Amino acid sequence: MKVWKWNDFTEAIAGYNPYDYSTYTQLLYDYNKKTCVRKIRAAGYALSRIYRLGMYRKRKYPSGRESALCKRSSAQEILQMLKSFDVVSFDVFDTLILRNLLNPADVFYLTGMKLGISGFKALRERAQREAVRRKKEQGQGIEVTLSEIYEVIWEWHGLDRETGMDAELSVEMAVCRDNPYWHDVFDSLQAAGKQIVIVTDMYLPGKAIRELLLHCGYEMDHVEVFVSCEEGTGKREGTLFCRMGQKMGKNIECIHIGDSRVADVRAARQAGWSALYYKDVHTAGKYYRHFSKNMIASSICGGILNAELHSGKVDMTALEEFGFCYYGPLAVGYCDWLAELALDKQIDKFLFVSRDGYLLREIWERHFATVPSEYVITSRHALTQINVREGLELFLQQNIIPQARKHELSMGALLRKLQLEEMASLLQGSGLREDAVLCRQNLHDFISFLYQQKDEICRIYGDSILAAERYFQQIVGDCGRVCVVDVGWLGTSCLGIHDFLKSHMGWRGDVIGAQIGVECGEQNMEFLSRRKIYSYAFAPDQNREIYRDHGFGLCSVVDEIVFSAPEPCLRRYRLDREGNPFFEFMQEPEENCKIVKEVQGGVRKYADHYCSLMKDLKLAISLPAASVYKPILDVLHNRSYIITLFGEYEVQRETASDMDDRRTIKEIYG
Repeated sequence: MKVWKWNDFTEAIAGYNPYDYSTYTQLLYDYNKKTCVRKIRAAGYALSRIYRLGMYRKRKYPSGRESALCKRSSAQEILQMLKSFDVVSFDVFDTLILRNLLNPADVFYLTGMKLGISGFKALRERAQREAVRRKKEQGQGIEVTLSEIYEVIWEWHGLDRETGMDAELSVEMAVCRDNPYWHDVFDSLQAAGKQIVIVTDMYLPGKAIRELLLHCGYEMDHVEVFVSCEEGTGKREGTLFCRMGQKMGKNIECIHIGDSRVADVRAARQAGWSALYYKDVHTAGKYYRHFSKNMIASSICGGILNAELHSGKVDMTALEEFGFCYYGPLAVGYCDWLAELALDKQIDKFLFVSRDGYLLREIWERHFATVPSEYVITSRHALTQINVREGLELFLQQNIIPQARKHELSMGALLRKLQLEEMASLLQGSGLREDAVLCRQNLHDFISFLYQQKDEICRIYGDSILAAERYFQQIVGDCGRVCVVDVGWLGTSCLGIHDFLKSHMGWRGDVIGAQIGVECGEQNMEFLSRRKIYSYAFAPDQNREIYRDHGFGLCSVVDEIVFSAPEPCLRRYRLDREGNPFFEFMQEPEENCKIVKEVQGGVRKYADHYCSLMKDLKLAISLPAASVYKPILDVLHNRSYIITLFGEYEVQRETASDMDDRRTIKEIYG
């Protein structure tokens, strides 16, 4: 039995890694050489912060749609109530404006990155405290301006004041967006002729606040802005509300709306105003956000999700929201990782394979596209057909061995399914029966039969092989190195394309693979050992915890559904009368296509949000795989929620499929 020591306890607390990590660890370790009572007090402080942030909870996934968990009154109800007041006052940040950041102070991290100054956040916060101290010494209160803060930074660091302020304001412009919940109310109040005022405790000048609101789409004509740093007093003391009341006159009914119970609600009521509390989106969504060591990436990723899901107005269906919340960050992180891989491995072209590469290629071309790409029409089944001349093993692994384990199909039926019905009459000559069910006991004999008839198989698939040769020659052209991009898992597509190009066609270029996750199996062991395939999220020797928890059941199926193309799967390559390659497709249920299109709409929406933010920031911030994949693993614990969303999707994962072979997710995992 392990005996816990004080250092073990403090390390366990530090492992939760919430946003005030540095604060409480400093308290803990500062007290280490003092009395036991102070150590306990420091530990109590740390634990209380963990509790408040919800970091102690193990179940960090919603029971359904996350946006439905934050109950708010409808905008129409709020509007009807506000119409009875003469003046409607709004707070700015976390009310009219939302930052795409979990922590407002992360603006300072981003500003430091733009300025190229290490440790800028700490410098910026100390400078603000120093500016407040100087103001208090002069008897001028505690409200400081941005200019006064950067005056201190110039004295301490030598950073030009205007350069620093411009950098911080540009970051604020980039990370801020309107709150759609209040934007509709704001516009309706203006249309009704209501007087609107803006009240905020902030170091930014009123001009900057007005520009931010205009940037976020608010119409600011006839709207007054009151900022604490310019008025010399703040909301928290109530004096700013009193001063505004004097300017607007007596017998005026005013209401203030904000996210602080103290500064916006209690202070306004003490000044004789009415007040309406609005729970900020980050408090509402913090329970479901995953913290990682890369806190800037987590802050941006989580900030976008909170702003979209918890404002009170969500214009997405359940499937769209699922794609936005869970697979949007994964798609963006994967594509960004591909851009780094292209530079590192000197890749000439990415080959996004159908159908799993459909959405990824679209996001790549829309937001990244650092190297050319091609959407390659292929499938596991079609690749096994065109590689039979060089070896049957891939064909056996994909089409024969899984059927023997299932013990359902006769040998003749399986040959017909594989378009090898001409060989059914040859079974008897090898001591096999066409109506015999393929099972483990006769598997070896059936495989021996296939090896004996290898030339016949090549003849039957000859048309497909020739069509594939011409198709892939067009694809690779004069490239020196191509990378096959797939979702996962055993790398069959990558392995099949590699073997066909290198072994069959004798192509002199290099073929490598990239996947979200890699599973280790007999067919890809050599490929993995030669470092020919790379993983973004997990592999047997990478992110082992995710590899273990991922499993390769429901999680793999959902991954493939989300990224799959809303179109049929390839059955085989063919040649037309002119000798040009064309494609013969299987059938795909209409319900499958509907589900895929809907969930991918949410993934695209997230990619647009994130990449637009990065473009405005002019910074490159990668999303770590562990951060973006952990929430997916969490939500997949809620099997009933997943089945509600994807239960009617029909899957067939092993061989060429007929419609009657398919089973719904509900039937398999329900």
